[in-house]
Amino acid sequence: MGPGRQARYLNMVLVVETALPPATLLRTVKRLERQAGRRSGRHWGPRSLDIDILDYQGRRIGWPPARHRRDWLVLPHPELHSRAFVLIPLREVLPKWRHPVLGVTLPALLSQLPRRRGDVAAEALDFMGSACEKGGR
Repeated sequence: MGPGRQARYLNMVLVVETALPPATLLRTVKRLERQAGRRSGRHWGPRSLDIDILDYQGRRIGWPPARHRRDWLVLPHPELHSRAFVLIPLREVLPKWRHPVLGVTLPALLSQLPRRRGDVAAEALDFMGSACEKGGR
């Protein structure tokens, strides 16, 4: 994601239960990023760890997203609906999830994304679509 080249990295989605309020959870994940060696740098630049809170029980915070500081909490995540590399693993763990603001299902969001040649997430979509069409997964 973003300009320039960087090493390959792994994306994943976790479902977590917590009693922490959203703002406290954000401070906690930012502390984890720092402990993993993340330092302030170029926006979308290479980093050792990047944890985003995608959704918190359907709450809306900071919507509609205006220009905001990077560490401000916006829920649901303002870019998640446009990123196949987020939506594909989200579909694996929460297949019935619906965007809390847009009201759109994961299959509908994925079908609206443009496919770019060389995009690994788009290639994963192509593979998964082919497997589903053949009756497998």
